[in-house]
Amino acid sequence: MKNEELETLASNLSGDFRTIEPRLRDLDKHLTLRTYLDGYTLGDLEKKIWQKLRGNKVAIGFIRRNGLPNLTRWFTFLEQTHPELQEEAGKGKVANKGGANYNLALQDTEKGVVTRFLPEPSGYLHIGHAKAALLSDYFAHVAYKGRMRLRLDDTNPAKESEEFQDAIVEDLALMGIRADALTYTSDYFD
Repeated sequence: MKNEELETLASNLSGDFRTIEPRLRDLDKHLTLRTYLDGYTLGDLEKKIWQKLRGNKVAIGFIRRNGLPNLTRWFTFLEQTHPELQEEAGKGKVANKGGANYNLALQDTEKGVVTRFLPEPSGYLHIGHAKAALLSDYFAHVAYKGRMRLRLDDTNPAKESEEFQDAIVEDLALMGIRADALTYTSDYFD
């Protein structure tokens, strides 16, 4: 592959597997007798291609499963011998504190993000509620500087009580979760 072909390849490494699979195969073939894509050192184009692949979950999954031996060897070699690539790939991502990766690469987040937590006030919060509420709060207030709505699903009056509603609001406050708005599902009924 010539430098222009590699440049074109670098700009076309996003999308689903069907779209990128032929490009990955071309890249694997190009790397048959090479350590680097172009020359004998790590260049800007190579960094760009590695980061594009690293950022594409479809591609990284295929590479990790050893679907293409030369591409897998190259990717692992760069990962191990050039730790600066990992550091550069991590810049601009949401901080990862608990082992999970919440970098969802959502589009148009600058226009505003609104999340919601929608419990039914028919009992006290459980661990599943806590997880959902914490994630909603995280994406609304930490990751994207948006808004979070607490909407109590009050559509089953036989099971619900004001005690549970108060307990939900209080428990969320104890977890440090701040809802920007409190609404009820019945508010939207005619």
